Amino acid sequence: MTGTRAASSRFSRLLRAAFALLRRRDVNGASGRTNVPHFGTGAAGMDSYEFAYFGRDLESLENAIATWCSQRKCRLETTELLEGATFRISGPEATIQEAMKMVRVWMQRSR
Repeated sequence: MTGTRAASSRFSRLLRAAFALLRRRDVNGASGRTNVPHFGTGAAGMDSYEFAYFGRDLESLENAIATWCSQRKCRLETTELLEGATFRISGPEATIQEAMKMVRVWMQRSR
């Protein structure tokens, strides 16, 4: 694959992931509040971590996060894409900070 074609393919995957995030609207229980993707922290703190993953061992990553979340007060939502998936981990701010570290460590170990 040429460099231009590879860059175009990567951009296309990222664009599909972005559109998948924008299309998804989750209604939060009894409050009826619609959650849209967060890309930073607000005054109330961070209550979710959302990212797209296009690497190998996708199922292994999903299982690792699901197992990790089952031991803590958090929730995992997965959206499959044509290539890869988006993950959203929701919970208390301290748990989200831990989740971000756990995902980074998993990705470094899986290289």
